[in-house]
Amino acid sequence: MARVYATLSVDLVEHADSAHGCLEDRGFKVAIERSNLYFPNTPTLLGSKGKTEFIVEVVEKVSRVKISGWVNYARSRGQETYIAITIPASVKITAEFMASASSQGIGLFTSSNGFLTPIFEARDLSVNIGVPDLRLEKLPVRTKLKPAFDKIIAGQIVDGFKDACLVLEKAAQNHLIKGIKSTRITFQDQKTLRNVTYPPQTIHRKTMGQVKTCFEQIVVPNQVDTLTLQALKSVLKDRNDATHDGSTPAYVRRIKRNLSKHLLAILNAVRVL
Repeated sequence: MARVYATLSVDLVEHADSAHGCLEDRGFKVAIERSNLYFPNTPTLLGSKGKTEFIVEVVEKVSRVKISGWVNYARSRGQETYIAITIPASVKITAEFMASASSQGIGLFTSSNGFLTPIFEARDLSVNIGVPDLRLEKLPVRTKLKPAFDKIIAGQIVDGFKDACLVLEKAAQNHLIKGIKSTRITFQDQKTLRNVTYPPQTIHRKTMGQVKTCFEQIVVPNQVDTLTLQALKSVLKDRNDATHDGSTPAYVRRIKRNLSKHLLAILNAVRVL
């Protein structure tokens, strides 16, 4: 049965159908032109999955006022909310608009011949995530963290967070190995008060939780040891949940809430490691 769109021109129907199919493929229940007292206007498509909403406007010409209204709605909603625009591939998109949409977290898709091509993905606009600016950091820090931070900016929040945690984990392992080899770092079991030995070659096989335990057992920790331990403690629970249950909505929401402080903790530790 053909779908009916009351607000679209005939030329846009095929593009709306493509966006409809894309939302369904992502597991959303899709409503066409659903009205709502709190909506700034009637969206072309509303995808719902639990409490998550994914709103798609299918247009030939973008209205900045309309998009601004949706951004304000998403930020005030308090639940996971994504906004995306679908445009026919034949329509020219200005670099200025692309930069503006990307910076606001709005997704952008082009449609042609029944296929939808993402230019960039939508981000959850209900969460204001501050990603630290790496431009003033030293080159080694930028090189290590930029790929992870870029993923987060692009909306791949859980994957980007896991990658940033991996950078911290590897840097902490290397710091331990260097300290063990120089004999500066020695370990003592906190319960038995007995000395503990960790051969350097075993450190890279340890999980983040095990690395954290090693830092807790350092007999005479210096400032870098202490800061690194604090960073590991800060991210460990959310990192484990991201690794093992990264698609669980409750965990994703908590990771997003905590992400800004986690990124600062990781950055501050990687700076000194």
